[in-house]
Amino acid sequence: MIHIKKEVKKLLKAKPLERYTQSCLETCRDLYSSSIIDLKNSVEAIKDGGYEDAKTWMSSAVDAPGTCEDGFQEGGIRSPISEEDDELFQLTVIALAITSLLG
Repeated sequence: MIHIKKEVKKLLKAKPLERYTQSCLETCRDLYSSSIIDLKNSVEAIKDGGYEDAKTWMSSAVDAPGTCEDGFQEGGIRSPISEEDDELFQLTVIALAITSLLG
């Protein structure tokens, strides 16, 4: 999650962007910032045996890549981070599945 947030920041600084693309990337950056906090909270909940809370936090993180991609799709433009979003989605779904098995 931190990697993709850094990639978004790099894209925002790298070159002049169309206003809509910049807006989408800023939204993605904000989503990832929130998701990082959600994942940290889920780790703490797992340590404390709060698996239901952990699943709630992780579910929020699972939604971030799709929400990010939706912005680009609504504007009819190709996301410059679609591969990273796909990978992130898969990883967060796996983490959620494992947490669900724990409790």
